[in-house]
Amino acid sequence: MNVDAINFNPWKHHAGFIKRRLGDIIDKDNLNDLNNSIKKIGSSLMDFYFGELSVDQIVMEAALILRKNNITTRESFINYIDKMSGYKIIFISDGSSWVLRVSDDIQKYVHIHPAKNSLHSIRVRALTLKTAILVTAYSILYNVPPLNIDNVNLVRKKYLNDPPVKLLNNKKGLGKMIELLTYTDSR
Repeated sequence: MNVDAINFNPWKHHAGFIKRRLGDIIDKDNLNDLNNSIKKIGSSLMDFYFGELSVDQIVMEAALILRKNNITTRESFINYIDKMSGYKIIFISDGSSWVLRVSDDIQKYVHIHPAKNSLHSIRVRALTLKTAILVTAYSILYNVPPLNIDNVNLVRKKYLNDPPVKLLNNKKGLGKMIELLTYTDSR
């Protein structure tokens, strides 16, 4: 299995990838570009990985597992997944679990994302993740505290056209995501 066949959306599923992009924020244009990039997140509920492995490491480990199972072509992958009721859960070196499905993309036909309740992952709503990303970027650009409800609501209104939040708790929901993107070291 070639790593090029694996379709992984790090905007939806990888804290380290996002944190690296946040490190590139130096002006308002970057913030606007970031706002366009997060559209790839969509609008659903997803599982979000915050472990130590990089995107490349995850993809390489998934490809290796498939190769070890003699799954090296699109056809062999489709047959394998069909026998598994439409998806396969794999475990990689850090103990996290990942779902493999057939992607609609003919070239990147292996879709991978963190499994529900996996180690080093949390379940998050798309709007929560988008807000956390933009609030963190905004706080970097303007040197303001990210866990501030006024800053959060300003970003939600200005960039996402969404209603304000009433509460912000760093132990759950949006506050937890902002804290994870701001203060947790992840690759």
